[in-house]
Amino acid sequence: MSTESGYGSSIVTRLVLLTGLVLLLNVLLLRAPAPPPGTEQSYCVRVWPLGHGFRIIENCDSQAFVNLARSPGQLLTKDNHLWQSRPLYIGIASIVARPLGWLRSGESTEPEYVAFILMNLALVTLSALFFQRMMTGGAAWSFIELAFPLVVIAANDVTKAFFWTPHLQMFNLFVPCLTLWLGAWILLRGRPLRPVEAVVLGLALGLGLLMYGALMITVASVALAAFVGYRRLLEPILLLVAFVLPFAMWYVIVLRATGEFYSHEIAAYRQFVWLIDCARLPAAECSAAVRGAATMFVAAYGPAVGMPLLLLGLCRLVSRLITPRAATDADEAELARRVRVRAVTTSVACYLAVATPFLALMGFYAERLGWLLVPAILALIALELSECRRAAAPLVRRGLALGVAVVAIVYIGVLVLTAGPYS
Repeated sequence: MSTESGYGSSIVTRLVLLTGLVLLLNVLLLRAPAPPPGTEQSYCVRVWPLGHGFRIIENCDSQAFVNLARSPGQLLTKDNHLWQSRPLYIGIASIVARPLGWLRSGESTEPEYVAFILMNLALVTLSALFFQRMMTGGAAWSFIELAFPLVVIAANDVTKAFFWTPHLQMFNLFVPCLTLWLGAWILLRGRPLRPVEAVVLGLALGLGLLMYGALMITVASVALAAFVGYRRLLEPILLLVAFVLPFAMWYVIVLRATGEFYSHEIAAYRQFVWLIDCARLPAAECSAAVRGAATMFVAAYGPAVGMPLLLLGLCRLVSRLITPRAATDADEAELARRVRVRAVTTSVACYLAVATPFLALMGFYAERLGWLLVPAILALIALELSECRRAAAPLVRRGLALGVAVVAIVYIGVLVLTAGPYS
């Protein structure tokens, strides 16, 4: 079979294939080792054996999510406001759960639980689809450059810990893939956003902010890509202004209903406002706090991005070692490819220019958040592999395809056989 053949021409076919890939790989991850006996509490998880070595490792936050999805009105109470800043995420799960009412027995929350799992599946599948569309548009898939990145997006430490449990963490994959695709799309369309398009896009992304705060990275990255691509300020400004409106409206609603608005990210973790706290301290103490934050940033995100960066360096080395085939005149398809490569590279640069300082200044550091950076690195890996494929002779291309397959299989094997992460 050719390594450059298409695996489905329609978006429906691709969605079906990607959904199957996501499900298959994450079912395999149910075989991963459970936490050591007696340590579930320290990992903030509960283990539900499924038999034959399969198990669901449920995060301790899951019950709060399913309870809120069953009674979303609790978000407007002072007694149950932990996820008050994420109302749309809760609301969508509540809506999805309604047709699943036949799963309910008594006061159980099975419909809500299943609704969150379906949302996780949708988010990961769409992440893979956005990544694939960014890299190839509507063209045929190439196994060499896309197989490994798509496998990593479909199954990873984030899905291993959170795919089968109600939680927000799938957005750590969805946000970068959506953002990178949007940036490339804006650059490839060949004309700037019209003002009305900027407002509509900003409102849509603003609704996303009511599900996950990292959508702030998306709107800033897209605005930057729009400015870099067309050197216009009006549309990026309209995009940013429209973005804040949905959250502002929700803030007013909550304030009128409860008299206060609770943000767990600020109240418990002092995200971003720690910089204000730091500025109020003596200079020596603030300097120590900044150094501590930098150390935690590297320690938390290094494990997530370290291996992709190593693979990127290896792919770049291989692409330099492969002797290019004789150059031919660039046809229309080659010119289109070059335009797409330039757009993807620019989108990645804009994304990393926003996401890296955003994560560094957040003040809350967890390895799972490092996955907000990984798809951008995977895009660069895919571009390097594409150059390898184009430059290599047919026999070398077959070797590259085999190498990619082996790396992907080893990657999944390590995920399945190793313990953790659990949160």
